[in-house]
Amino acid sequence: HFGATIGVSEECPSARRVALMDDSPPGGQYRALVAGPVEVAKAATASRWRRSVRLRTALVCVCAGAWLLLCFQRHAAALAVATAPSTAQAAFAVGPATSAATGPSGYFLHISDLHFDPWYNASIGPDCFCNDYRRQAAWCDAAPTCNATACEGGGTGNVFGQRGCDMPEVTMHAALAAAAAWAPAGGYDFILLTGDYVRHKVRRLVAGDKRPLVRGIIKQVIAAVRQNFPHTKVHHNFAGAFYALGNDDFVVDYGRGGSEDAWFASLAQSMLPPLGGSPAPRKARPGGEVKLLAPLGSTTFPDGGYFMQSLTQELYLASLNTVIYAQEHAWTGQPPEDPYGQFAWLGRMLDFVSSQARGHCTPKVLIVGHIPPALNNYDFSPQWREEYIDAYTGLIDRHAGVVAGQLFGHLHLDAFRLMSSARVRLPVFVSGGISPVFENNPSFRVWEYRGAELLDYTVYGATLNRHGPQESLLFSQRYRARDAYGLRSLAAAEWRSKVAAPLLWNDTLWEQYLDALWQRYSGKAHFRLLASREFRVRSYCAAMHARAGEFDRCVTATLAGGAAA
Repeated sequence: HFGATIGVSEECPSARRVALMDDSPPGGQYRALVAGPVEVAKAATASRWRRSVRLRTALVCVCAGAWLLLCFQRHAAALAVATAPSTAQAAFAVGPATSAATGPSGYFLHISDLHFDPWYNASIGPDCFCNDYRRQAAWCDAAPTCNATACEGGGTGNVFGQRGCDMPEVTMHAALAAAAAWAPAGGYDFILLTGDYVRHKVRRLVAGDKRPLVRGIIKQVIAAVRQNFPHTKVHHNFAGAFYALGNDDFVVDYGRGGSEDAWFASLAQSMLPPLGGSPAPRKARPGGEVKLLAPLGSTTFPDGGYFMQSLTQELYLASLNTVIYAQEHAWTGQPPEDPYGQFAWLGRMLDFVSSQARGHCTPKVLIVGHIPPALNNYDFSPQWREEYIDAYTGLIDRHAGVVAGQLFGHLHLDAFRLMSSARVRLPVFVSGGISPVFENNPSFRVWEYRGAELLDYTVYGATLNRHGPQESLLFSQRYRARDAYGLRSLAAAEWRSKVAAPLLWNDTLWEQYLDALWQRYSGKAHFRLLASREFRVRSYCAAMHARAGEFDRCVTATLAGGAAA
């Protein structure tokens, strides 16, 4: 039943995957993906060679079964995907493939910083945070720009939002609906939401216990995600969204050290529904029984707001609580060396995944969080305490071989940040936000990956009318990273040589990079930054360095005309 379309790829869990695709007319049911370390010659289409092709195919299958059995056995003690494989799949189909050899394994969606504001009022401007005076009177009476008079009018009338304010409900649904509409054929394998579901300045609205309000907004956002992605089709038999906590998802912005334990536990069931309880073991692959990651996720999230989950046979997700590393996180007394034991836990998890490597079978970990270990692009202040940057970068450097990527949000801008170690293959990637509170236009990312490798990402964005209402909010493709910047891959070396370094002298590239930062392309502020040599240098140095001292030396040396540090 096999036709002659044959291809080879370098995907794990096999060293080589030979895909024999059905060449029968539409409606044909035969399709198999088998793997083995065997070179397969192109099948001849002439009838006199068909018997030879079938014999070689059988030989490949036998070798493939033995090879894959070894790979699957080492996963018997590992974390598993949530549901059993479909009977329609071939027995040895591991991971998705949209074509025999060159097609991507799949796609996932990355959305960050929704900041849903249920009380958004289009008739009121940013001076009053687009909220009615009566909702925030106690705070407004003590603020120079917020009073009963200033809060009446001043808005653009744009129901989809205003720059300088958070996101109304209609924009949340518009963004999620657009993300669903822009999904590639077959849908997303999974969805990542990297924090800040709750609007800024909750303290203005409630004098007293804010927990019900914050928890209620988080639940509304999660419900909206599920409404817009009710049947996420996945290639890996795993459907769902994964959430990380942002600084506005705490009862007090950025949290208070040592006081969040009960808060993490209260969010565990709503934010991690697949991890609730203790699911029974299930048969996964030949070699034994495996469980969901419930013992890890259900114990670490309530204790510290972090967890790990198996996404595929080749890829794990580590969702970190990075708010506890922030400069603004308030600790009582000296900050602990390892808050909530997260660094020690992450080290153990990376060691575990590293130990699962067998030959060419090398699973990896996709690390996600809210606040990145980086400088922002506003006042260029470091987002983490330096001692935590040192601890984290040391961990990543030691386990560079099993880190698939690092994805964050928080900055409301579309950026990359290079790590100091040459061993770390990819930069830190920062996604733009949906909320336009920092003068950004709404945007999200769609990632393309194969096995445990990130291949590319595409940014989709919409433009808010700054001066009046608009009838609709249309999200369109802004750019694909590798095409836009001429990258052969997403490797850090490519970003360093083709994007970071040329920012200093390539005016066209600098304009392109600045356009992408906040997804805006005009305005006085935009053109002022475009012409600013100092801002350009500082943007370059922020992409190169995560520590304040290194950044300052880089800026000084570059502005003076010397080599950047």
